[in-house]
Parts: sequence; C-alpha cells; structure tokens
Amino acid sequence: MISRPHIAADPAEFPRQALRVSRVCEILDCGRSEVYRLIRQGHLEAFNVGARSKRVYSDSVSDYQQRQKVIVKQHHNAAIPPMKRRATASTAAFRAAMIKAGEFGII
Repeated sequence: MISRPHIAADPAEFPRQALRVSRVCEILDCGRSEVYRLIRQGHLEAFNVGARSKRVYSDSVSDYQQRQKVIVKQHHNAAIPPMKRRATASTAAFRAAMIKAGEFGII
C-alpha cells in the first residue's frame, strides 16, 4: 500500500511561508551579502534548500523589520519656541565699527 503525504486541513498546520534571498533583498532594500550576514548573525531565520540555496521565513523578515523600527521621540521641551535669529549688521556698518575700534586702539 502506498502512503500519501499528509494534507493539512487546518491552516495552522500549513508550513511557514518562505522567501528567496532575492525577494528578501527587495523587501529590505539591501544587497545579497547583507541578507546572508543577517542570516549568519541570527537576525533572520532561514533554511537550506539543496546544497547552495537558502530560503528565509517571511515572518522572520517582518519580525526583523519590527525590531528595527525607528521611533521618533518628541523633544521634552517642545513647548519652548526656537531662539530668534539675531539681526546681522551690514558690511558698511561693520567697516565703520572697525574703523572706530582702530581709532580707540582696541584693534
């Protein structure tokens, strides 16, 4: 008697979705070497297919993205308005002040 493979009736029994490394590169917007580095360091969960190919679990990619999410914090003094910029003197006024400072022996 030939045994047939088990077909999952419950969606929870289905195997996890896996992605090719090239697709993970597109999702994360990075190069292949970066994806392989993330796999080596344990940030992405993957498995081998054959001798040279790898597949990365899609839930592992989404978990990685959540862990790397940048949260922008609002400054605690947000109610304080920014400092006003001081008015700058014109070049003519600066030259006149330098001449006066020279007359008084400051410069």
